[in-house]
Amino acid sequence: MENRTTKYEVVIAANLKKVIGNNNKIPWKSKEDLANFKALTEGHTIVMGRKTFESLGRRLPNRYHVVVSNDVSYRNRKYSPDVVVSDLQEVFYLQKGKIFLIGGAQVLQSAFDQDLVERIHLTTVFDSSDGDVLLPEIPKEFERVSKKDCLDLEPGLSISVYRKQWQKI
Repeated sequence: MENRTTKYEVVIAANLKKVIGNNNKIPWKSKEDLANFKALTEGHTIVMGRKTFESLGRRLPNRYHVVVSNDVSYRNRKYSPDVVVSDLQEVFYLQKGKIFLIGGAQVLQSAFDQDLVERIHLTTVFDSSDGDVLLPEIPKEFERVSKKDCLDLEPGLSISVYRKQWQKI
């Protein structure tokens, strides 16, 4: 893989059971998590799998939408992404602002496997709902660099930022 200076940032929320989705929906409601997501991603590129795109229910304002799919002619019936790619590395050539990966689990795992992620913004929601999609394991090269607890909310949240620790040669 060629050496790139640009890498993905991941923005994801998971509950105490590491659930990130259930039946193509987020199993909890949190205004604070959504506000954090908006603050991070507005004006930038958001990259997701087809199911995640469809689960949004609409295009998110002021964001460039990229869907990763084997079907590059994919178009949703109600609304379309800005572009469809078959490979995560293609996004670096389409970049508009920072690039945020927002899900699903297969897309995140692929980015981790290809060493394309430099930062993870993880919201842990203090909820114990079951789900059918789990957060992939965060690679051991990532170190938490900040944490903000929001325990007075319902549900409570903990927002952590992890950064890839690059090996020195």
